[in-house]
Amino acid sequence: MATRNLSEIAQRQVQRLIENGKSSDTPAAVIYNAGMFNQQEVFGTLKEWASRELKVQFQPGTVVVGKIVEYAFAVPMDVFP
Repeated sequence: MATRNLSEIAQRQVQRLIENGKSSDTPAAVIYNAGMFNQQEVFGTLKEWASRELKVQFQPGTVVVGKIVEYAFAVPMDVFP
């Protein structure tokens, strides 16, 4: 996904997600260079994403929303080669 407009997308879409039943405390993440040696992540909640401008420094990025984001903390990254 194009992450350059992430703040704009987040603010517009968060309201839609909440209107359709998602909690504003739903975890969310942006993963840059997923699966690469230089992978980086930005974590937050829908509420946080709607209330602040996300500074995007890296491309490409994948947006992930939901409980699956919590699994990022369950497995240490150094487990992977």
